[in-house]
Amino acid sequence: MPWSFRFLFRRAYHALKEQNFAANSLLILSKGPGRALSRELELYAAMPHIQLPVLPLEVPRWMPLVRNLRRSDHAPFWLAGIPAVMISDTANFRNPHYHRSTDTPGTVDTTLVARAAQTVIEAIIRGAI
Repeated sequence: MPWSFRFLFRRAYHALKEQNFAANSLLILSKGPGRALSRELELYAAMPHIQLPVLPLEVPRWMPLVRNLRRSDHAPFWLAGIPAVMISDTANFRNPHYHRSTDTPGTVDTTLVARAAQTVIEAIIRGAI
């Protein structure tokens, strides 16, 4: 991880440190007003029947949207000023098979995907989304 990560993304760094830097968490990328939704999702992910560690990557307001922060469907919403989050298993940072010919169902962490889906369902049921 780049040396600047611990300073730019303090909450994420501390979350990783608490997880002993294991690659077993769900990344929730947020910026500006999307932070409120990100923090709600964190609460639901921590519920006893889900227990999914979260990596809360909150982009500082002053930071430009570099390529790796715009890699998904949330980016056009951010550019339009609409609150949005990206929920990710960290893609190629976790799975070396991501978007390659070896990217098969067997390389997917289905437990993480199921817990991520449960987290989003909780947010919908409770009216956070």
